[in-house]
Amino acid sequence: MQWALKLRLVRCYELPAYEKSGDFTLECVFHDKEGDRIHASVKKPVLDKVRHILKDGHLFAIKNIIVAENRMKYKTTTSKYKINFITKTHVCEIFDDSFPSIMFDFKSFNDVKNAEIEETMLFDVIGQVVARDSPQSREFGGRETRLLDIVLQDYEYVYSL
Repeated sequence: MQWALKLRLVRCYELPAYEKSGDFTLECVFHDKEGDRIHASVKKPVLDKVRHILKDGHLFAIKNIIVAENRMKYKTTTSKYKINFITKTHVCEIFDDSFPSIMFDFKSFNDVKNAEIEETMLFDVIGQVVARDSPQSREFGGRETRLLDIVLQDYEYVYSL
C-alpha cells in the first residue's frame, strides 16, 4: 500500500461490475514517464471520491493503492500487474510540463493483418472508415452486447500507390 506514483491517465471507461446489479467499475489506463502502461480498477466504494478528479490526458499523483496480478481476460496493457484503488487511495492532479503525454499505443495495419498482436489486447490504429455493418446484438461474456463491425482503410497503403 505504500506506493506513490506519478501517472498520466490515458483512458477511463465504465465496466459492469456484476450481471444485472447495475453497479459498475471505472477502468483506467495510465502511463508512467517512460511510457509504460498499467491498468487500474476503481470499484464502488472509491468511485464517488475520485470519479470527478480523473480526466483523460491529465497527470496525477496517486498513493495508497494495491498492486495485484492482472487477471483480466481482455487486457489494456502488457503489464502483468494492475492497480486497485482502495478507500485510502489519494489522487491529486499535478502539473509537470516535462512529463510526456503518450496517449496512444499504435499498431500498424501489417501487424493487425498478420496477427502479430495479442487478440485480447487493446490498441490504437489510424485509418479511414470505408464501410460499416448495421449494429448487431450478441451475447458476450454472459451479457447482451451491441457490436458494430467497421472496415478501415490504411492511409499508408493508399498514399504509397
